Amino acid sequence: MRKFIPTILAVILALTSACGSTPRSAAAPKAYPSAPQILPPIRLDIPSPLDWLDATQAEIYSNIDAVNGSPEYVPDGDDLTQRAQFWLDALDSQLRGIYPDLFLDSQGHSIVPRPRIRIMAKAGANAFSTSATVCFRVPIRFAAPPAGATPSDDASVIQISPKGVVGLYAKSHVSCIDRTATAVGADLVVRHLQQTVHVQHCSLSTDQGAVVLGQDCRLGSTVQSTGASAIMLEPVSNWITLQTSLLGLMPSDDQLAYTILHEAGHYYRAHGSLDKQQYVYFYRIDAENLARSQPKADADLNVLGQKLAALPKYRTQPLTGQTWHSEMFSYGRLARESLVRPTCSTAASPCFEPCSAWTAIMDDPGFGVQFGKFPQQPLDDVARALYDKWEVSLSQCLAAIAIGDAALPATVLDAAARKVFWRTGPTQANQTPAATVLALASEMNAQFFARDAATDQLLQQALDQRLGFYTTEEEADNLAQAWLPLVGIAAKSSVDHWATFAAFKAGREQEGPYNLSAKDCLALYASTPRWSESGRSVPVPVGAYTSLHHSSCFRMWNADQRLPFVPSPLAQSLRPSAERYGGPYADLRARAQAWPNQ
Repeated sequence: MRKFIPTILAVILALTSACGSTPRSAAAPKAYPSAPQILPPIRLDIPSPLDWLDATQAEIYSNIDAVNGSPEYVPDGDDLTQRAQFWLDALDSQLRGIYPDLFLDSQGHSIVPRPRIRIMAKAGANAFSTSATVCFRVPIRFAAPPAGATPSDDASVIQISPKGVVGLYAKSHVSCIDRTATAVGADLVVRHLQQTVHVQHCSLSTDQGAVVLGQDCRLGSTVQSTGASAIMLEPVSNWITLQTSLLGLMPSDDQLAYTILHEAGHYYRAHGSLDKQQYVYFYRIDAENLARSQPKADADLNVLGQKLAALPKYRTQPLTGQTWHSEMFSYGRLARESLVRPTCSTAASPCFEPCSAWTAIMDDPGFGVQFGKFPQQPLDDVARALYDKWEVSLSQCLAAIAIGDAALPATVLDAAARKVFWRTGPTQANQTPAATVLALASEMNAQFFARDAATDQLLQQALDQRLGFYTTEEEADNLAQAWLPLVGIAAKSSVDHWATFAAFKAGREQEGPYNLSAKDCLALYASTPRWSESGRSVPVPVGAYTSLHHSSCFRMWNADQRLPFVPSPLAQSLRPSAERYGGPYADLRARAQAWPNQ
């Protein structure tokens, strides 16, 4: 990973009045507060124009609309859109004034388009920056083309993965934004592939204006020619999308601004064009790293970190005192259809009566509503009481299905049970069938608990060693907090934002010893001193190491711990005028909450 050495400058406050006007870069300050060190907004020392795309709405949102079911959008001229765009414009102008060289090429042309905001009418309280697949024209040549390869033509395009795998396609058969009208330099493409895509196991060079892919590159079966005329890359577009539900959630302009600055961090640092798995790393969470603009990687933590990163991404919500592992709940419907109904459906069956209570719970029309998204998410008190009854009745039912005495032949029922409780393995030749279905289910249940115990042991080690996981999301969090003073907002708004979000996510995020509930998180924050119990500091877990997004509680804790190192807001704050931008924020928030089709 490249190291970034930010320029530390003295404070020069020369801000344009914000009475409804957007400051321009010419009037922006040429300096930035001296502490802490702030990552520059552009990731590379020599920015690549291929990291960004200046795209139209139609080019970007055709794909977004297809994924989201053609949602409605707030008009560009609406006060909601204009209010959000104000904060993005204010930050953009300040950054261009502070770091002019990073936004311009050697001829003084801007290589970073000014970002735009669009607001989607949708629930979920989400925001995102968007990358796009783009076809750029540049001659491509293979150093070792396949035998019998045909000459390169003007209608072919290649795609190369970070692992050096190359595919070649007819341009008419791929979905990409066409930017082949103007050729891009081969040197620029090679530098982008090396520094942004981080292509490995594939030598890249240039020769007479062409990109040359070395003999070590892995040519896919679609490569049947000596080269191509274009390449597909994924720059980040100039469009940032907010959802009306997010504006409705944020209780203040300041917290909305933090959300926008977070997405701006993704945009300016071109996170969408990165191979993120090569960008992330592990570090130790300590005072020294909290004071840094970017924590220092710790090689001693790599082994533990890689073990955690390799864990399954799917984990069910544990429940205190449960008999059956939460994941066993997922097999309930299959067990009912494949085992209980074929075996216990008649009154003459020995398991008919013992299974009646369990099937009654499963057959209840409100069953799905009561349990919601469990086992991925927690249960409320009412659902938990029902779950306890489900567990007891399940045990009684499975114990009553004696494989040797069932209506189905023992070997048939044993095989059927093993298909449901598949971790027990298939029936082996000459193997004695299990005595009861309960025995098979209990075996798989024990495996799930053992797996979780091993995972919890790793998570406890991570907590004890204060294992940090630096991701593009954490980088955007830290940048947004550091940029708040540039637009006249106190950095504490970042903490308030995550407190709001933690409360919103209550019941939606998994809870447990290694992912604190919103209630426990907010109680720790309110303690004296903060983040303590009985006067002792409580380490806040990162959450899952398999996701770029840390838990809401950790993000709140991280923002709070970094507050001492963030400057105060600039003396002359940038505030949108109520007259020009739709009145008080509370009115705009109410409009967002009431917006239809979300």
